[in-house]
Amino acid sequence: FDVSTAILTKNSVVLVGSRSGIAEISARTFEGVVIWKFSPPQTSIATDIESSTDGSFWVLGSSEVLDSSTVISNSGAINPDSIVVSTPSPKSRGLVSLNVWHISNSGQLVGTFSHINSSVSFPRALYLTSEGIFIVGDLQSASGRVGALWICTFTSCNSPLVIGNSETSLRDLTLINKEIYIVGLSKRSEEHTSE
Repeated sequence: FDVSTAILTKNSVVLVGSRSGIAEISARTFEGVVIWKFSPPQTSIATDIESSTDGSFWVLGSSEVLDSSTVISNSGAINPDSIVVSTPSPKSRGLVSLNVWHISNSGQLVGTFSHINSSVSFPRALYLTSEGIFIVGDLQSASGRVGALWICTFTSCNSPLVIGNSETSLRDLTLINKEIYIVGLSKRSEEHTSE
């Protein structure tokens, strides 16, 4: 179990991460005994968690999207007539679905919403407000990766605002006096000229 982050409650620690390519969220006693566990059914990652005032949890992640319009053939067995039997399967577009899972304090899925991005996404942090959810992370681009900010309600997200040109990564965010502060990293080369 690769843990991305954890959050403490009065009686447990809730771990967020992935196991064998599937997101996993689990609550454990302080002695390590599993109280409940939730995993979505598709290939996915879970990267951050916030608790709500009602004791439920909002979990951030990304999941794989299969493109049914593009099919790849998996060669199967050759039948007695020497004809290769192939099984068509949809091609993966990668982790392009940004997901937010709303989970009760007993581990039951309350609701979920997602936003399909145009490229692979790696959401890193979410911040809850009374009006909605702010999310930061990265999108894969032709020039590497760019930072992205998603502004969401509790049921859907707008298209991301791209921050940075290339090799930019947004890592965390906080809200102070209704202003968003974002922590980001950028790999830039600077040219120096001499006179």
